[in-house]
Amino acid sequence: MNKNDYNVFPVNPKFEEVDGLKCYPDLSSIEAQIDVVDMVVNPKHGIKVIKEINELGIKYVWLQPGTRSQEIRDYAAENEIEIVEDCIYARL
Repeated sequence: MNKNDYNVFPVNPKFEEVDGLKCYPDLSSIEAQIDVVDMVVNPKHGIKVIKEINELGIKYVWLQPGTRSQEIRDYAAENEIEIVEDCIYARL
């Protein structure tokens, strides 16, 4: 995505850098405005992430294959978070 001129902020508490970019421990650590989250996590962790997304007021999320669950879908719907269930890389 970075190579397609998107501002990218990797998030993973286990890494300090990903593909030459500073990696953040969580979404709340990013000082820039976040418009869209491309979620690539196990669904059992995804519910925690979608709750943080809601707390930050982010309204758009891409759920990659392997990330999806009914619990995440339901939470997003209840909190007016628009989700796209597709591979973002196939759409670039």
